[in-house]
Amino acid sequence: MAHIISGLTKKGQQLKARALRWEGTSLDDVYGRYSSAKACAMRQCREWYEADEGWDFHIISHTCQGFSVAWYYADKETGEIITRIETPSSTYRVDSTRKADN
Repeated sequence: MAHIISGLTKKGQQLKARALRWEGTSLDDVYGRYSSAKACAMRQCREWYEADEGWDFHIISHTCQGFSVAWYYADKETGEIITRIETPSSTYRVDSTRKADN
């Protein structure tokens, strides 16, 4: 499920701060061994990253159950810089100029 969050809200600020964490750029950076499901999830995240024409792809957290990644991209319509976070269960897109509606 995708969530579009205003970066002006408290939740938006928390998500942007979370995206500043850096644990590495590949599963090998955070896991000694990992499942094929994690490898598949990482491939999917990389595909989305490339489709967004993003930059600064990195892992922001991990547990034995899953991992979260973040990257930045420019919205193709507005040029606004978006922080995107992918977790095992959600997608967050955080901007900084849209009026808060959440």
